[in-house]
Formats: sequence, C-alpha cells, structure tokens
Amino acid sequence: MIESRNDIACWVSAYIERRFGIVFLPEMTLADTGLDSLSSVEMLHELESSFRIKIPNEVLGGAITAEELIDRLFELKQADVGTSAHPYENYINPYLAEKLRQLKIDRNFVRAEGAYLFDAEGRRYLDFMSQYGALPFGHHPGRIWDAIADLRNDAEPAFAQPSMLESAGRLARRLVELAPEGLRYVTFSNSGAEAIESGLKLARHATGRRGVLATHGGFHGKTFGALSATGKPDYQSHFGLPLADFDHVDYGDVERLRAQLEAKPGHYAVFVVEAIQGEGGVLCAPPGYLRAA
Repeated sequence: MIESRNDIACWVSAYIERRFGIVFLPEMTLADTGLDSLSSVEMLHELESSFRIKIPNEVLGGAITAEELIDRLFELKQADVGTSAHPYENYINPYLAEKLRQLKIDRNFVRAEGAYLFDAEGRRYLDFMSQYGALPFGHHPGRIWDAIADLRNDAEPAFAQPSMLESAGRLARRLVELAPEGLRYVTFSNSGAEAIESGLKLARHATGRRGVLATHGGFHGKTFGALSATGKPDYQSHFGLPLADFDHVDYGDVERLRAQLEAKPGHYAVFVVEAIQGEGGVLCAPPGYLRAA
C-alpha cells in the first residue's frame, strides 16, 4: 500500500530505474531521464494504477524535478483521503473501472436521449455502440415509455404466475406471425445468454443428441452453457469450461464445418453461429456461408 511520502519516493525511484536504467536523484528533472510523450503516458497509467487516484497530465511536465514530482503526488494522495471511489468500482467491477480510467473514458453519464449520452458536466456524446445492439430504438424512446405508461395505467398484472398472461400471449402471436414459416411457439427470455441456454436445451431435447458445435471467436453469453459455446478460451479457463460435448470450428469456413459434422455423425444437436461476429473482431460471414451452414 502506497500511503506516505517515503512510499511515493521509493516507488518513483524504483520505476525510473527499472524503466530508464538510471538513478533518479532529487535534483534531476523528468526530462533528464529521457521521458518522452509516449513514456509519460505509460508512467501516468502506472502512477494512477498504483496510487488509485486521478493524476492530471501536467503533473508529468518535463521540467519537474524528482522532489517536486514526489511532493505533487503526495499532495494529490492526501487530497484524495476521505473521498471514496465510485460505487461501481467498489462494488461491481474494479478491474473494468481501472481500464476505463487508463483509457481516459471513465465517464459518469447522468442522462441519455436518443443517440446521445450526457455526462455530469453537461457534455454530449454520440453513442455509436447502441449498447451492443440492445438499444435499437435509442435511449428513452417516447413510444416505448408511452406503452409502459399505458401498462401502468391499465394496472394489468406484470407478474401473475400461473395465469393466462394476456399481453404476453398477444406479443407471442405477433412474433409468430412475423417469423419464418413453421415456427409456432415463443420462449421469452431476459438476455441473450438466457436465450442461448433455452436454445441449447430445446435442441438437445428435440434431437436426443448432446453435441454443441460453435465457432472460434464467437460470443454467446457468460452463463455456463452460453460460455461453453463462446469460442474464447480466456473467458472459459477460470471456470473449468467448456463443458463436455462442446466443440468449435473456424468461423466462415464451410469445409471445416462439413468435416467436423462428418467426423461425428449423429452427435451434434445444434450449430450455434453469429451472422456477424462481434467480439471476434466485427467479422461478417462470407457470402453464402450461412446458407450453406
């Protein structure tokens, strides 16, 4: 834990010696170490990660001496005493919070409208992500809020199980009308991962087979079954995944897919594939691949 001025002095000296191979004397400046714009960014990230405080870029001005740098860092650390990190960092995901801070995108958005996000200082940001496709109608679309208000005013039960759910039945009927020929039933889910889990169970039950074939680089969710189908070993290794009977083939390669199916005839219940791989690098399927698959 880095707390005292002496702790900070030891850290700075050790970093400079490790990074630049020189002893950082009190009267030396950062410019004397050979610190340039790139290495100053690296050092700033190291400092913020180690001290767990935000450090202004100008703190690493080339003319600042070792003594001045240590004093300034100690002042920042003292000023930070008594202030608490954002609850998201404390109670949800400190690793992601640290990455956002390193990338200088640790924004706190307080309002959203349409295609725009607004931070606490009133700055407006164009949201290109659409939150990974989860907000196709934008932030706070009026028609959806109006529908929610109508539901509240109608006082129809939002959760009454077991019962003949009125709104759910009407929505399912409309979805079946819009779906391809031959689909008769709707299973509602709360997330993409839950939808994948339902699909895996349906496929195994319908076919009596256990095998699940997916693609390398694919992403399908982080529950056990969905994560087993996800073709990213660094997501799986911490949890003893993938589960048995989950295999992966190269995305976009029909011949590899055919060879895998022929190698295990009658084994696979389902082939799980994205039309466009998101986390795999935003890769579109080659022309004809999905139809052939």
